[in-house]
Amino acid sequence: MYEVILTRRAETELEEQHHWWAENRSVHQANRWYSGFIKEMLSLEQSPQRGALALENEFFPYKVFQLNYGLSRRPTHRAIYTVVKEKVVILRVRHLRQAMLTKEDT
Repeated sequence: MYEVILTRRAETELEEQHHWWAENRSVHQANRWYSGFIKEMLSLEQSPQRGALALENEFFPYKVFQLNYGLSRRPTHRAIYTVVKEKVVILRVRHLRQAMLTKEDT
């Protein structure tokens, strides 16, 4: 079993997205999205390699995966992460419409 760790930056982005949902959709929807995304990220402790390689993978010296998530069948966000020994490190939380990361973004 792996330990799932969110970087400060990923935590901040998750909170910002939650805040956006609460202001632009509804508090109920924001809370569902937030708790569902956290649950999905924590499920990586069982099988972190199940995520697809992130589009940015080719730019990094280590493997970078992504886990897509949304309230409906259509995902809206992705958790960008890497696996280091027995840890899954969530590097960033991004909307799917945001530009790809560069190495300087991590």
